[in-house]
Amino acid sequence: MKKSDLEIVKRMATAIKCDKTDVVKSIAEGFKNPDKFSFGGFNAKSYVPEIYVGKENGKADYYIFVPKYSKKMITEEFGKWIFFNIEAKKMNGVFYLMVRKDDLETVTNLITSKQITAQVLEY
Repeated sequence: MKKSDLEIVKRMATAIKCDKTDVVKSIAEGFKNPDKFSFGGFNAKSYVPEIYVGKENGKADYYIFVPKYSKKMITEEFGKWIFFNIEAKKMNGVFYLMVRKDDLETVTNLITSKQITAQVLEY
């Protein structure tokens, strides 16, 4: 991830409003790193959310950074979106996508057409 993208993630992580009992982890500097999550068995692909918010009541929210839209980006990122959409539902949390302003409409239409439940945050 580019340094400028990490700065966006850091600003988002810092801006998250949470209770004192919540745990905020992020790949950004100044935070504890989120745990890796894997989907499937031994050789399964693993994913790390850019931001993880664990709540005292056992709920968990996941924030995923969406790089500049391209067909290649979708191929690489789409599995991650599906995975964290499922994880958020399983943990009674919310799945957030951090999307470039220029790509907001395209990404929103894509997740709607693929029935991915996500809150879209514009950067």
